[in-house]
Amino acid sequence: MKPVSVLLIGLGRVGSRFYEKFRQMGEGRVRILGVCEIDPSHPVSRQARLDGIPVFEDYHRALLEGTIVGLANHTLLLSRSGEEFSIEDSAAPIQDNNGEIRGCIIVFRDVTEKRKLEQRIAYQANFDSLTDLPNRHLFQDRLSRAVGQAHRTGSLVALLYLDVDYFKNINDRMGHPYGDRVLVELGKRLKTVVRETDTIARIGGDEFAVILCDLHDRSEAMVLGRRLMIEAAMPFRIDGSRADLTVSIG
Repeated sequence: MKPVSVLLIGLGRVGSRFYEKFRQMGEGRVRILGVCEIDPSHPVSRQARLDGIPVFEDYHRALLEGTIVGLANHTLLLSRSGEEFSIEDSAAPIQDNNGEIRGCIIVFRDVTEKRKLEQRIAYQANFDSLTDLPNRHLFQDRLSRAVGQAHRTGSLVALLYLDVDYFKNINDRMGHPYGDRVLVELGKRLKTVVRETDTIARIGGDEFAVILCDLHDRSEAMVLGRRLMIEAAMPFRIDGSRADLTVSIG
């Protein structure tokens, strides 16, 4: 496990005393980023709230409220080299023997790899691994949203299903890796036809679905459907080999 990083903020010289305590814990467990001294007359004093001075920083809140304050999720820490790290952190007040708040400690934990894993899992749950198009799960969600919006605005929404005709013949003749590349290229082509507000998803092996939003007339869906068929019928040339497709739309 990576060591946590600590930044000590003290009123007076409290930071130096806590620095020594954390240093004794060992570098394997705690990495001390630094010690920052604050003038007691600084507007983070308790009087700041009474004077109506806005306080936003976490350590300000910890000093003012005397409570542990956590950062919002997905906070980034920017290093001097410009590298970004995803962090979790909290600021906690430091009290002296008399119970007076004399400073605070901010603890950082590098969760960059954790965030990347979460993002990767979320992406895999919503997008097709081959074409990077929305998958059936995300398609269903966007369809529900599109229908709801149509009810609210009085506009029309169209749903088109596309199936590649005799795609099995391409796999049998050229091999599945070649067929996969054809599907990837087909997905890219179809995306160029629809609008940014529309959704095209891969919902099966050679099956695609398109959600057309905010339509004013049924003929708009028919026009886009014909354009999709024309785009799919253009020859595919991959590694010097040609493949011709037709699609059925309903």
